[in-house]
Amino acid sequence: MSESSTIFYRFRSTEALLGKYDELARREIYFASPDELNDPLEGYADVLWHGDAILWTSLLRHYLLCPSSKHLAQIAA
Repeated sequence: MSESSTIFYRFRSTEALLGKYDELARREIYFASPDELNDPLEGYADVLWHGDAILWTSLLRHYLLCPSSKHLAQIAA
């Protein structure tokens, strides 16, 4: 297995897999919505992006401001 592969582990009771919800036979996996999570840091991603002023300016100009202005232009048309 390579370092870039991601493994997800999820505990499900036997009752959920074989009994009441029959997840195994139905080939379904239940994931709770963010409102149902009991740990405030579940699903939290701390992303750091290091860059100089040129990279930050390019990010704002090309990826954050342009799509929103195109979207606004489509709404106005």
